[in-house]
Amino acid sequence: MSIFDRTYRWSLRALPADIRDDFADDMLQLFRDERRRRRGRPLALARYWLAAVVDALVCAVDERAARRVPRAPVSWRSLMRAVMSDARHGFRLLRRYPSSSILAVATLAIGIGANTAIFSVVDAVLLRQLPYSDPDRIVMVWEKRPREGAPQNVVSPADYLDWRARNTVFQQMAAYSETSTSIVGDGDPVVVPAAGVGYQFFDLLGVRPEVGRSFTADDETFGRHRVAMLSHRIWLQRYGSDRSIVGRKIVLNGNPWEVIGVLPADFQFIEASIDVWSPLVLEGTGQPPSRTSHQLTVYARLKPDVSFAQALDSMDRLGQQLELEHPDESRGHGANVTSMRDVYTKDFKTSLTVIFAAVGLVLLIGCVNVANLLMARAVSRRREMAVRSALGATRVRLLTQSLVESVALATVGGALGVGVAVLVMRVLPLVLPAQMSVVELTNVTLDLRVLLFAVTCALLTGLLFGVLPALRASKPVVADVIKEGGRGPGGVRRRSRIALIVSEVALASLTLVGAGLVLRSFAAISAQPLGVNPRDVFTFAVSMPVARYPDPDARVRALAELEQRMAALPGVTSVGAINLLPLSGGDSRQGVVIENREVKPDDPPTRMHPRFATPGYFATMGIQIVRGRAFTPQDDQSAQRVAVINQTAARRFWPNEDPIGKHVRFTAEEQWRTVVGIAADVRHWGLSRPVNPMWYLPQAQMRGSFLTFVLKSRLDPSALAKAVRAQVAAFDDKLPISGAKTMDALVSESVRAQRAQTVLIASFGVLALLLAVIGIYGVMAQLVVVRVHEIGVRMTLGARPRDVLRQLLLEGLWQTLAGLALGLLAGAYLMKLGQDLLFETKPRDPTTLAGVSIVLVIAAMAACLIPARRAMRVDPVVALRET
Repeated sequence: MSIFDRTYRWSLRALPADIRDDFADDMLQLFRDERRRRRGRPLALARYWLAAVVDALVCAVDERAARRVPRAPVSWRSLMRAVMSDARHGFRLLRRYPSSSILAVATLAIGIGANTAIFSVVDAVLLRQLPYSDPDRIVMVWEKRPREGAPQNVVSPADYLDWRARNTVFQQMAAYSETSTSIVGDGDPVVVPAAGVGYQFFDLLGVRPEVGRSFTADDETFGRHRVAMLSHRIWLQRYGSDRSIVGRKIVLNGNPWEVIGVLPADFQFIEASIDVWSPLVLEGTGQPPSRTSHQLTVYARLKPDVSFAQALDSMDRLGQQLELEHPDESRGHGANVTSMRDVYTKDFKTSLTVIFAAVGLVLLIGCVNVANLLMARAVSRRREMAVRSALGATRVRLLTQSLVESVALATVGGALGVGVAVLVMRVLPLVLPAQMSVVELTNVTLDLRVLLFAVTCALLTGLLFGVLPALRASKPVVADVIKEGGRGPGGVRRRSRIALIVSEVALASLTLVGAGLVLRSFAAISAQPLGVNPRDVFTFAVSMPVARYPDPDARVRALAELEQRMAALPGVTSVGAINLLPLSGGDSRQGVVIENREVKPDDPPTRMHPRFATPGYFATMGIQIVRGRAFTPQDDQSAQRVAVINQTAARRFWPNEDPIGKHVRFTAEEQWRTVVGIAADVRHWGLSRPVNPMWYLPQAQMRGSFLTFVLKSRLDPSALAKAVRAQVAAFDDKLPISGAKTMDALVSESVRAQRAQTVLIASFGVLALLLAVIGIYGVMAQLVVVRVHEIGVRMTLGARPRDVLRQLLLEGLWQTLAGLALGLLAGAYLMKLGQDLLFETKPRDPTTLAGVSIVLVIAAMAACLIPARRAMRVDPVVALRET
């Protein structure tokens, strides 16, 4: 660099920083060009150099002096006028560029709408407080078994009564036990879901009946307990909202019960279908409250001056006291306290968070696509921005204009996104479980909070996808634009385009990894052996009211006659019955004693899940008897007490010996039962849940009053349902049936939650892939346009069309691989947070990662192929002439 250049460059440093950054290089280049023209004329060169230096210094002094003059403050009114003007200009641009505008608006509408719909569910289930009075003070109290890894087990009646009487930390405590009841009269006989609750249950929740009163302590007294409260739904549907229902008696399970109240319409509970509520009577029934039978869920409200930690500590000490007082029944037991909110949201928290994250990634990919479209638009508007800059518009003014235009675009997308959200919310109840926490999805609406989220999402989205194009558009090089005359897209940075491709591929691969892992997990769940053959099996339940069938033997004979009637139906090949059907949600567990089994002090209590079954049940359900025999009609009340255990019970309690012929009994009984068979394991609790020790007992010996019948039939299920109802009515027209459905439907319902999250996440993964392909195609197409001159030069110098094709595809490939590496690493790490969603699938599952890689590479290469083939057909002469 000559002395003249150094001196002039030094004089330019006197200019303000922003002017120096924008124009110093151009001014220095102009000085050099003029100096070369005066080469060989020293006097003219010296005169020009002196004039240029003086001019630079004078301009610097004038500009700095002008900036010292205080500027008039900008009023809010003028600022808002400028913003509104920019917004109007942004809306006009939508009409000027219809194709790109429609694509951008559609992308934003889908992304914002899907996010808004999912947020409405997340808000209702996870963010809002439970719909009760002071819900943060409501807790749930559980039996804990540390040795068995069970911190939240249901509670025995005896423990609950002791807790309620002896605790010092709760204002109210009430137990809950779900059941069912039949209603006869005022219409056809029906079986409806019911629940028995402690008398303080509704006071604890802060719920007041719409009509009548709630339960009192006297209602728990045996003999005075036949009072009931109705849900608002059944009051409306069966009794026509007749307020005189209070005080009337209705027939429940064959007995008259007095209706004392009706719950309000807005009352929500985790079991939304409960229609009849009754007092939970545990004392005075002639049987002492059991400490070995566990079936109660316990709720409590903290006293005003008691913290959660204090309640946890106090109940832990009370549990230890009861363990010392009852060493046989309560060995290894304790008491645990949890937040009611945490319990009711834990089953949905992880899945909703992952779904919300997936739909958020889709929106981010959409933002990248829109940013690419705006950058392409900014190239065509370079001359406009240069003229504005030459007329005095500052960079801040240009930046603001571009961002306001982006927000205007996002506003249109957000407005349409609200409509998309409404459509998605209508679909969600068909996919997701109908009841999530205490919220029914049909009640989730676009309220003010959700609309505010949609508005915020639109604004942030507009700023997010608009910032990069705005930064580019706000810094036009005036001299270059004027020199080009608007003939080409010069000045476009390829690095920005490449960054867009890498980011799109990374976001898409991250979403696809999550979708792939969830798909693999669902496939693993579906592949689990159920242990039964659900094909062509129809089920329904019948409960014999004790009031009308008081004799246990009469109930057994009535159920046996019903089974014979079902077997005589046309098309029915076999019939059986059981008290608790697999996958039905019902369960029971009791302590048992294994003969000659040594129990060590540190061993957990021995328990099994009892089931009462008829002889035909195993064959009808396709349950294999792997050793011994199943039940026969001779296993009745007069015969030897027998049992069939499952394989899990055989392995756990008789690990090194043959269980056939061994004896086992309930802890609370003295009568031994002989093991006569070993049945294959049945996944009673769900396909993704482990199998527990189970034993089957003959229905004729247990004399249960409730059975679920299973019919193997070649008939259409709907036709069989009519025949079943006719036979039951012919036997007893006041005997209702419930739960009429096929086993296939029951199996499908058992995996509905997993299927829902799989469908949603997979759908978002496909959408992310589609948006990524569109984005990659758009970026590559623009890069080809930008590089037309370069391609023309290369082909002029001898490059063949296939060389151009190879180069562009290789560039797209390494950009795809870079984004893929980032996405796979992030996906494998982040899915560790969603490990609870995966079944027998690791977050770094190689099959999933390889599959995502192959799909993305193929899709990206397909997106690159069309622009690359277009580049092959570039005419070098035309390219050089036009550029």
